[in-house]
Amino acid sequence: MGTGSGIVAIAVARQAPKARLTALDISPAALAVATDNAERLQVSARIELVESDLFAGLPSERIVRYHCQQPALCEHGRNGRLGRAR
Repeated sequence: MGTGSGIVAIAVARQAPKARLTALDISPAALAVATDNAERLQVSARIELVESDLFAGLPSERIVRYHCQQPALCEHGRNGRLGRAR
């Protein structure tokens, strides 16, 4: 959920060679980056990338474990600089 560049799913796939993963993101652009990364690191056959808003696009199969990498939300401070991550 919130796969972004795919780094979490890719890391799990590389550490657990028998794992089959489904990685979700609402952004087609993020999924394109994740696809490129998974292919480059030779784990794309075991990672299904799905465009989805949270769990809406998941099949009804049993989920064994899920990982979530939510983005850091920042406020812009004065002078256009980024503020504290929340």
